[in-house]
Amino acid sequence: MKTTVLTAASFSLLALLGSGQAQGNLVMPAVSIRPTTATPVPTELARQVLVQPARLEAAVAPGYTTAPLTFTLLSEVATEVYLRPSDPRLVFRGPKDGQVSLTPYTLQSVSFLAMTAHNGVIDILNAAGERIAQARIPFFHPRASIRAPR
Repeated sequence: MKTTVLTAASFSLLALLGSGQAQGNLVMPAVSIRPTTATPVPTELARQVLVQPARLEAAVAPGYTTAPLTFTLLSEVATEVYLRPSDPRLVFRGPKDGQVSLTPYTLQSVSFLAMTAHNGVIDILNAAGERIAQARIPFFHPRASIRAPR
């Protein structure tokens, strides 16, 4: 028995040819699609998480009052961590509870917004509430503004 596999490109070609020029009838079996829920990945209690880059810095650009800060987290196990900034001027751009799900050996990007220039610390806690990592972030005001020549 010979099996023919038709791709999306094959269907497009058949549609362009039209039913009048195609030789024979195309018979396809009925296809049913049922949504299913994915099985959640079992998580472990993380004992350490790497913050990358190791040294974080941000500067408020001339003319701006805020500065974005993006860094990545890396875990060796599937886990959930919670990000807790030490200062309300550091705003997490994610869920209100600061939860981040980490997949083993996959960089997970996280983003904060600094509302003003200041020194800040972000604690990274595991599901048990233990601090397993910390990101220290110095935010700077611009030292000199750039002026247009006259």
